[in-house]
Order: sequence, then structure tokens, then C-alpha cells
Amino acid sequence: QENRAALGGQVPIVSVRLGTKLDDHFVLTLRRTFVENGIATPFNQVLSWLCQRKEYFCAASIGLDLLGDVDGLRDLRRSIDSTELAEGRANLEGLLDGIVPLDFSVENSSNGKLLSRMVESTITQLADMTVGCLVKGGLAMSNTLEGLLGRNVNYDPARASLMLSAAATCAVSGDNDLVSTVMGTAIKEKEIAKAPATDILWPIRCLLRIAVARDFLPTALLLLNESIPDELRNRKRLNEPASTPTPSLEFCASIITMIVASSPNAAGRLLELIDEQTRTRYWESLAHDTQLALALIQIDGKFPLLRESEIRSWALQHLHGCIEADSKKGSSVVDPPNNLPSDWLKKLVDACARNAGCDLKQLSNKSPFSKEDTDGIQKHLGELQMTQNALVSGPGSGGLDFDLIIPALLLLESRDGTLWKDGVLVSTQAILDAACYLAGRHGAEEPAFPFDASTVMRQCALVDNVSAGANLIGGKDGLVLKCCDVLIEGCKMSMDEAESFILDEELSLPKENAGEEKERDFVITDGHRHVLWLLDEHVLSIKTFGEFETIHIRGRVDPVFASHACFRTWLRLNPNESATEWLVSWLRKQLGIDDSSISKKRLACAAIARALMWPSNRKGSIDPDINAPLDQVLATALGIKGKFLVQISQACCGLIEAIPPSLADDVFRHDDHGDVGLGTHVQVG
Repeated sequence: QENRAALGGQVPIVSVRLGTKLDDHFVLTLRRTFVENGIATPFNQVLSWLCQRKEYFCAASIGLDLLGDVDGLRDLRRSIDSTELAEGRANLEGLLDGIVPLDFSVENSSNGKLLSRMVESTITQLADMTVGCLVKGGLAMSNTLEGLLGRNVNYDPARASLMLSAAATCAVSGDNDLVSTVMGTAIKEKEIAKAPATDILWPIRCLLRIAVARDFLPTALLLLNESIPDELRNRKRLNEPASTPTPSLEFCASIITMIVASSPNAAGRLLELIDEQTRTRYWESLAHDTQLALALIQIDGKFPLLRESEIRSWALQHLHGCIEADSKKGSSVVDPPNNLPSDWLKKLVDACARNAGCDLKQLSNKSPFSKEDTDGIQKHLGELQMTQNALVSGPGSGGLDFDLIIPALLLLESRDGTLWKDGVLVSTQAILDAACYLAGRHGAEEPAFPFDASTVMRQCALVDNVSAGANLIGGKDGLVLKCCDVLIEGCKMSMDEAESFILDEELSLPKENAGEEKERDFVITDGHRHVLWLLDEHVLSIKTFGEFETIHIRGRVDPVFASHACFRTWLRLNPNESATEWLVSWLRKQLGIDDSSISKKRLACAAIARALMWPSNRKGSIDPDINAPLDQVLATALGIKGKFLVQISQACCGLIEAIPPSLADDVFRHDDHGDVGLGTHVQVG
């Protein structure tokens, strides 16, 4: 009222009488502000008067002009339509001429410190009033306000934060009248219900800009925790009746996304908030459905909350609990209240991969081997390699979180083989095997969290996923488990039976099936393809002599033992001539053997020759006992013809790796020359 009286009130200055009549009496008046301030008016009175008239554009423009914020003026003019902009410019040009000019200089003054404090106070007052004008301008001026809060260092962050927290309270109140006061003229009252959550929450966006620009984050979050605690947690207000519908999760997710995206340490600060209603930390005060939604908030293609220890521990606990529950009750029982839905598990797998910078797009492409590869061998081997390459972490990503992605994939696979992602060609089991394969190996990227191998191995055992456990263990034991898994699926054997067949000294086939199998034509299956993959990985790819010495190399497999295990597995799958002929033909192609040339893969030929032509004992090493029955020799049991055995023997001729170590020792011991170095010239075959 005082401001209106000062700006609009009149003060009599001169009284003139030209006669005796009343009409001859004239009074000359001036505005009260002119009498008190002279020809110019202080900016605070002008800005207050304009705000009372709801001329927020003019008021904000004057404030930005006096602050010298050219970028702010440009942004403000872009946010206003052309008609309002023309009217505002006309009013602005006249008003700027009538405002007391601000002198921010304190040079050449005997009272420099006093003037400096006065100037700072004046600038702060101007900046605070400009912020207030922009806040009153609503959504249309929010971008200008956000820019000013990020650039200007003169406004009072506490006062500005209080204004914005009050505006945020009105914005999320659900009362259309209150919301419309915050939104301004940018949106009609009837359209408020359809407005995007990000538009309605513009006060929080601006508040977070203060938090980052002025190092005010803890205070800003405390203000939000006090002013809108229920909206932060997506719950009903304490005094609301039970019939009141649950608030929209979109609002809560938008608020948390804004907070987490504002600063790298904002997520940690958010989790430290204490709920006054339950007296618990922020994450514990949330309902389970809200936790599921907020845990997978995506910002710039990443999921930062999964990197927070508290939320990661929560996810690990629920994943392990679901695995234990699923292993006991089976997938057909109704999910418990705190179960993890399959759709959420799919998103979690994708989130872990994105956080690690993995390129999963290649898994949606068609295999390049689909046209010419009639047996599907190249396709199978290529997809296995492609899947492993797709899970390689990007530089600076903190590595793939195997503790999260593996149990999520285990749950999806245990639930009737649910596809881990829509539109991909790679199965859930294949991506699970690749993840387990990489989990036990040291990658180039240092992991952000240490891998808990024992817990993940127990989870594989709980859901009876032998293939995942085998890839996780790796090495010799992992190879045995992979072969056992092939036999369990292909021959319906138990784990003990499969393991005994691969490792026992005696090589024997079930008599009741031997005759039937010999009469059947060979048809390649996924089990055969996986055996060939194991041969390719552990035998055909060896390049150095050191790969035969695997005792001191963790995760490596002796190529001779790998050949022995794979050939026994192949034999048990199809003990017939057609299967053996197919295998020999495939080996010839891989080794480059034909009637006119000798294979250049001498080390691989040495491992295969040693496995095929010498019997083995329980430990899988080669026993040089020449008195062993011929049916205990793999080449005889498989029915491999002598021509192929001669060809691989010629390729590895002269390599001591082609014969058992004990036999090699005897050769050296009886060497007439006594030169151990001549052992490399021992002729084999």
C-alpha cells in the first residue's frame, strides 16, 4: 500500500486562483515519488510496483538490464510471444529512463570499505528482486531464471531457495489454483492435468541449479525433504483418508531424476536424508514398488543409482532372496509381495550392460553365417564369441557388475527361459554363459566393486544351472562341468554318471543303447556344436608350447585333457560310424589336412594324437601302458580310421608333446648319445 501510494500518489505544489469562483482555482500536483526522489525512482520501488500490477516480464527485464545480464535478457525475450514482447519493450524503454542509475564503483573513495558493503548490499537486493520477478513469471521464465541462478553470484542462495521450495510445494499440491499460480500464463488451468511432470516441477529444477552453482546442495535437499517429503517418496500424505488414490509415480521419478542428474554426489546426499515420519534413511522409507522404479532411473544412457552401495546392496539382497524362493517353490507359484518381476530383471540386465559401456546392439543383428553354414557350426561358434565380445566393458566404465547381472539372468532363465531382452537373437542362457565366462577372468577395466564369486556360484547351484556354474569356475573343472551339461541334456544322464563317464579309467558305453545308436544316422545338435566349440577354444587355438604346462596358469586347461574330455563326450552322444566320420571331416577342415598337405597346426595335432592314441587314467593324464586293451583307446572306441591318425602323427612328428611324459622320460633315459636336447627329434607315429 505504501509503495502504491508513493508511486501513484500526488502531492500539491502550486495553488493558483484566477478569480473568485471555484472554477477559477487550479492546483499543480506532482507524483509523490518525484517529490521524494527527484527525476528518477529507486529500482526497488519500480520493480515492486510492476509486480503488483503483474507485469513480471517488464520487472524481470529491468532487473536483468540493471545487472548487465545480456544472456538473461536474450533468453527472456525468446520465452515471450511477439505481442507481449512488443508491449513490454515499449514500457521498458520509458521506465529505464526514470530509474536511479546504479553506480557500482568504489574507486578513489576515502570510505572504500563502507561503500563496498553498500554496493554489495544493493547488488544483492537487485539480484534477489530479479529472481523473485522471474519466479513469479512461472514456467515461461523458468529457463531464464535457471540461467541467472547459474551465472549470477550476487543473489542470496538461502532466500532464493526458500522462494523456490515454496513454489515447489504449490506445484505438487494437486490444487489447480495453487499450481496455476506457479505455472503462470504459460499454461491454462484446464491443461494443468495434462502438463508434463518436468514442466510442473520447474521450481525444483531451478532450486537444484542453486544447489550446484552456489554449493548449496545439502541445504536444498533438506528444504525439499521438509517441504515435499511425501512427493519425494511417492506416498500419501499422513492426514489423507485411506480412499485417496496413490500419487503418480511419474512425479516422484522426475524429482529424483532431477536430483541425481544435478551433481555427481547428489545421489549420495539424497540417500542420507532422514524421513521424519518413519525416522529411517531415504531408501528404507520407500515402498517396494517405488524402490523398483527409482533403482533403474536412467540419466544420459546410464543408471547411476545402481552404482550406489546402499541401492546395490538392496538389489543384491532381493536377487538372492528371489533365487532362494524360486529354487524352493518353483516358477509356477504366485510371486511373493517383494519379488522381482521379470520385466524389471530385463531392465536390470540392460542397465548393468549400459553402465559398463557394453555394446549389445550387435546381439540384435542376424548372424553372418546363416546362409552358407548348413550345419550351423560357424553360426554357433560365431554367436558364442560375439556374445562374449558384447559384454566386454568400455574404458573408464568401472566394469560390468557381475554380482547383479548374473543372478538376474539366472532368474530369467529359471522362469521357463524368459528372453533377457525383446528383439534379440541370443538366448538368456547364452548371455548368462558369456557373463559367467568373463566374471572369473581379469579384464582390462578395473571393476568398481569386487566380485563375490562364492555367492554367485551358490546361486548357480540353487537354480541347477550347470552351464553357468561351469563357465564361472573355468579351467579343468569348468570344462568337465560343460561336458557333463552336454551329456545331461543330450543323453539324460545324471551329474554323477556324466562325470564318471568323462573321468573314469574304464571307457564303456551302455550295452542296451550301443546297437541302436550304430544304426541311426548322424544328426548334429546343439550339444555337438558346443563340444566343437570347446575343442576350438582349448585345443585348436593353441599356439605355444607353454600352453601344455597349465599347472601354474589359473583358468587354463591342458589341451590333451580337453581333447580327451571332448572326444569322450562326442562318443557318448553318438557312438556310431556316421558321427565319427562327420567329426573327422570337421577336424580335417580345421587342421588343414588333406591328401596333398600336412597340417601347420602342429601343437593341436600333438594334443589330439596323444588323446586319441593313448588310454587315460582317472586323473585325465595319459597312461603309457601299452598293455591296455584296444577298446580303451579313444581312436578305437570312436572308430577313427588309421589314415587320419597317420596324418595327424605326421603333422606333429618330432614334438615331444605328442607322447606321454613318462614315455618321453624313458626315451631320454635310454638315449645312447645322452643329449637331452635331441629329445625334440623323437619320431612319433
